[in-house]
Amino acid sequence: MTAVSLSLLFCGTTLLCFLLVNSVSRQLHSYWTYLTQAVEPHLRQARLAPDPGKLVAIFMLCVGMLIIILRTAGAGSIAIFVCTLAAVFFPIILCRYLEKCRIQRIKSALPDSLSQISAAMRSGSTFHMALQAQVDNGVGDLEQEFAIVLREQRVGLRMEDAMENLAERINSEEVDLMVSAVSIAQDLGGNLAETLQSLSDTIRQKMDMEGKINSLTAQGRLQGYIVSALPFLMLLGFAFFEPDSTMPIFTSLLGWIVLALILTMQLIGGSLIRKLVSIDI
Repeated sequence: MTAVSLSLLFCGTTLLCFLLVNSVSRQLHSYWTYLTQAVEPHLRQARLAPDPGKLVAIFMLCVGMLIIILRTAGAGSIAIFVCTLAAVFFPIILCRYLEKCRIQRIKSALPDSLSQISAAMRSGSTFHMALQAQVDNGVGDLEQEFAIVLREQRVGLRMEDAMENLAERINSEEVDLMVSAVSIAQDLGGNLAETLQSLSDTIRQKMDMEGKINSLTAQGRLQGYIVSALPFLMLLGFAFFEPDSTMPIFTSLLGWIVLALILTMQLIGGSLIRKLVSIDI
């Protein structure tokens, strides 16, 4: 009877472990798929070559090694929890930041490029020839996008469709204005050189106005960052100087409720400050 009970217990434990491992494996695979799909468009927009799966794998391996090091060094559950959150959100945040930086570089180079294209068209070149000259003489991100437009046109795509693809790849109002101007000129005719020069002047004035607004609202943004970070910095200081009085916040249910309330109020306050200092032109 004892042997039968032990056999049943062993089979039940084995089945439970198998189901648990299978469930964890499915969840990890689902998370891996989601993270790879979330990172891939940002990598493509940022014009980065690494494979998303390999990039996520390398990052997860680095975070795992960091967790092991922290556990070996005697770090608590809070540090490991922070590292886990970093593993979940950091790849997407990094790729979005790189994408934003690239779009900003394209927007900064757009007025000068439009002026050069307009000057080339005034001298007798077609829009296609002016784009090709711009690609041959430049090495920036905007020239890379223009090269893709010319490559798509060489394989049989219409210029209007290639420019629409350019607008889809670059989520920018300035690029949308350029694409609209080119599409209207290709369909209805008109002096495209003058239109591009006027658009270049408008975009340059818009960027100058945005720079002045950013300078005027810089103090408000800095105050928002300081006010948002101040409670957590104070909590970190209390945890360092008075650990006996501070640790119950992280070990009791009431402490976690207070932390959740603080985090919620900080997010609401930060979003309100961001809306106040964000002025769209």
